[in-house]
Amino acid sequence: MQVISPLFGGSAKITQLCTLSGETLYPYHCVSCSNGLDNTDPYKNGGPYPVFTNTINRFNGQINNTITLDDAPQYGGIGFFSFSASFTDYVMCSPGGPKDIYVTLGKVTWATSFGAAYPSTNINPNSVTDCVGPDSSADFPVWTNVWSNSN
Repeated sequence: MQVISPLFGGSAKITQLCTLSGETLYPYHCVSCSNGLDNTDPYKNGGPYPVFTNTINRFNGQINNTITLDDAPQYGGIGFFSFSASFTDYVMCSPGGPKDIYVTLGKVTWATSFGAAYPSTNINPNSVTDCVGPDSSADFPVWTNVWSNSN
């Protein structure tokens, strides 16, 4: 993803909200979260990033402001784990002034579900609904709780 502005610089960030459920068979444990902030705001490796006014860096010819979206489940050391989750990533920007706030430029949605048996690294079946968006939503992210894990 790339966040640029032809008119002004500033900062961009990603706020990720999640709805998820999962369970282990041994030891039995159930996890769930609905409309939760995924760990922190901004999301891990989600900024803030500088926003540049042009796509190409005039000094080195490289593409400016490429943001890689990367997320993966992490829950090891148990017999079996099944998991289903959906995510909404809010791409947000601020002009960067002392009293400026972040506003939403658009949302990206995606989902996944899987089962995994420890110690195998095979995830089966692995279902991923590819990213949709970003759309042109101006919705502001609002969450009712915080999902915290080590990932």
